[in-house]
Amino acid sequence: MTTRLVALALAVLVAGCGTYESTYSRRAAAPRELVLTYHDNRFRVTLAGQMVAESGDWGGLSQAVSCAPEARTWAESAASRAGTGTIFVRGGVAMMIGGVAAGTALVVADAHGDTLLIGGLGALSSVVIGLIALPTGLYLRADADTRAIDAVNRYNDEVWSGGCARSR
Repeated sequence: MTTRLVALALAVLVAGCGTYESTYSRRAAAPRELVLTYHDNRFRVTLAGQMVAESGDWGGLSQAVSCAPEARTWAESAASRAGTGTIFVRGGVAMMIGGVAAGTALVVADAHGDTLLIGGLGALSSVVIGLIALPTGLYLRADADTRAIDAVNRYNDEVWSGGCARSR
């Protein structure tokens, strides 16, 4: 039974580590059109062949879409959520590791049992907080990607409808 559980856990882990890549490359794009690709598990936005922004760092996207106010709002939201999500992910992992290490140190160093409960509860509470922060951060980062895609689409719609007339 234990062997099956270990095998199942490994199968889930390996399946979750797969990578997907878009193999299609645009042959031609309008001079001001943003192109969205997916490479190495990251979305990338390019303008005239130069990378503007990518997953995890959507900061440059708002400037690229600045002539379309609605697109700029979505791009700024994407950058904000990506940054907040990264803080939550890193903070959640650090909270779990640090809390377990500190709690374990308290329990191990306690010769008389005075801090056993405090160490155990500290470790447990840090894991719980980390388990809340980590998926919240992952959600925010995924939401940032969808907002960035919406920003690119709104900008391109504006370009194709004759808006954003200023040259780049």
